[in-house]
Amino acid sequence: MKLGTYHDEHYVLRYGSMSPSTVQGYESSYRLHVEHYWAGWEMHEIRVVHINAWLASEFAGNPGGAEKAYKVLRQILRSAMADECYPDDVADPTTR
Repeated sequence: MKLGTYHDEHYVLRYGSMSPSTVQGYESSYRLHVEHYWAGWEMHEIRVVHINAWLASEFAGNPGGAEKAYKVLRQILRSAMADECYPDDVADPTTR
């Protein structure tokens, strides 16, 4: 499943238990940093090397932005694993 599809169809359902300000922060980071790069990727194809390259190229000189964007990407991937939308034979790519 593509990360963008998972986000739009499954992940956003978790927002019901979060405060509006938290949702706004997550969605802002997703739309600004995560979506344009990762939405078209099949989640099981995302590896540590891809995440590291993204962080290095997209966030040079912006460690705060990198941390927030990585946090949102990590949450989405781990949520997909918990929802069993992720193959069992692929290691967690957010373990760096």
